Amino acid sequence: MTPRRVFLAAVLAASLGTTGCSDPAPPDPAAGIPKLDQRARALPPPETACAPVAPSAAGAPGATVPRCALNLGRAVGALAVPPEGSPAIVSLIHAATASWTLPAMTYALAFDPLPAEQEARAIVASATRDRALFAVGTDLLAYAPSSGKVAGRVAGPGGIIHDLAWTSDGAWIVVAAGGKAFVLDATGKVVRALAVDGSALHVAVAADGTHTAVANDVGAIRLLGTDDAAARTLTPSLQPVEGLAFVGDLLWVAGSDGTLRAFATSSGDEVKRIDAGAALTRLAVSADGRRAAVAARDRVIRVYALPAGAPVGSLTWHRAQITALAWGADGTLLSGDGDGALAVWDPSATRP
Repeated sequence: MTPRRVFLAAVLAASLGTTGCSDPAPPDPAAGIPKLDQRARALPPPETACAPVAPSAAGAPGATVPRCALNLGRAVGALAVPPEGSPAIVSLIHAATASWTLPAMTYALAFDPLPAEQEARAIVASATRDRALFAVGTDLLAYAPSSGKVAGRVAGPGGIIHDLAWTSDGAWIVVAAGGKAFVLDATGKVVRALAVDGSALHVAVAADGTHTAVANDVGAIRLLGTDDAAARTLTPSLQPVEGLAFVGDLLWVAGSDGTLRAFATSSGDEVKRIDAGAALTRLAVSADGRRAAVAARDRVIRVYALPAGAPVGSLTWHRAQITALAWGADGTLLSGDGDGALAVWDPSATRP
């Protein structure tokens, strides 16, 4: 890590921990009859227990079923697992945020509630640095995953933060906010506005910060290096991108046109194209870069071996649209849906 990155990583802990930050505002009391703010409640058993799934739940003889699943009662809004593989942080729409230890999927703790009337749109986390960043409305909230406590809160660059990514050391944060894209330093200060046509929806950044990608609302992707001089605009489709991920020297793109593509970061050339057969809604790449999982509108999860893109298998179990997808320790794959079901898939179901 360079001296500048060491400094910025240290500033993250200091800045988001104390200086210039405040704890989330408590829920406003409702007029008239008081209402329970579900964000403030802890998830009691059986909601925290990952129950085995019967083979018959797959709907087809011989089909793979999750190792276990949770019925969380509210739609899964955001899900994150740090590169270290644990814990899984799950934030529910209009409800609690909690974490589970992987790969056993053992309930760990409840997080401090989010501000009233706001939800987490995206989460990134690091177990090594004991930091998780939540995109909540127009702000970034920092949490300590080890305790679930709020560590700080800073205002974003303006507008609702739709997506969030950061480098492996946390020195650089990339956000899509208010239809624009920005690079922030570890304090949350804007250091660079990214030139993007249209409205920015999704972002990704390489672990070492050498490349950034921003996808807009009409399918175009802006691929940038450390400055704008070598920036390229990729136009794989006129339909919106639903997921971006850097793996080595490739940028993987999941599109709502039903295609998973890979682009070379050095040239911007498309080097791989996979027809998934259904409009894609989510993309998750394992920490080792060997597997990609994509969720589609047909509620099927398709798994591919990288970098070749060879299909590994399909996972069919969810009855509602899949809203979140993430890889965890020992190849565990997690998928959450709009009905509040959170499925945990064994490595044997997804191994290349």
